[in-house]
Amino acid sequence: MSAFLRILLAAWLLATAAPATAAANYQDMWWRPSESGWGVMVLQQGEVISAVMFHYRPDRKPVWYLLSNAPRGSGESYSGTLFETAGPALFGAFDPATVTVRDVGTMTLSFSSLTAGTVSYTIDGQSASKVIERITFQTPSLIAEYLGSYAGYASCPGFPDIDTFTFTSRIIIGGTDQAPVLRVQTGGSLLGEALTCDLAGPLSQSGGIYTGSGTWTCRNASNQSRMTANYTIDEMRIIDKTVVINLRASTSYPSVNANCTERGAFSGVRR
Repeated sequence: MSAFLRILLAAWLLATAAPATAAANYQDMWWRPSESGWGVMVLQQGEVISAVMFHYRPDRKPVWYLLSNAPRGSGESYSGTLFETAGPALFGAFDPATVTVRDVGTMTLSFSSLTAGTVSYTIDGQSASKVIERITFQTPSLIAEYLGSYAGYASCPGFPDIDTFTFTSRIIIGGTDQAPVLRVQTGGSLLGEALTCDLAGPLSQSGGIYTGSGTWTCRNASNQSRMTANYTIDEMRIIDKTVVINLRASTSYPSVNANCTERGAFSGVRR
């Protein structure tokens, strides 16, 4: 058995759990930039979305509509009944008996990607559909080192498939907050050695997430090229002191003549 096969088998035996398949996360504030003044706040738990649309009535007065607990339907769409509520002012005693809920129609949120979608709605018999995107109003502080892991799975034709792998990692985000640069140092790899990897490609912010694609190259401690890849970052989030980078890649390991499809996540805590 080759060293590469032994590493694949060891990685499979050592992995503690397969990465869960989760619904794409659309939680954010969404809008149509050419129509600033209205928008949709999307809240998501698992495969259920609730959303609040802030809009205007025909008399130009502001109004809020609620989409409550809409389940995921076909593809990446969420549909449900749309409600309008009214109640007491925020000052003085709150009287729940004065809260009213009116069924005004329906709403469907359909997403073509993590950064683009369409909101379609019918309110009191009138229908409309709008293309929307995430609102970006602040660039977070990214530049730091994060200690954590790289976990995922790989499929390599001609070699035994493995379900999962987990390697320690040191994630270094350099450059600037406006133009971040990614470097990752892993404590292990499918080749059985530590690697230093550079992910070259622009990252674009859309609301609370970053996306991007480019080339990924890795070298060992002797500065020998050990892996190259084309990658896509589906979602990178900075939450408090942590980073999570979900990506997929077509990787090549020339030293063992292996070409793989990998999907996984880098995650870590800021030092």
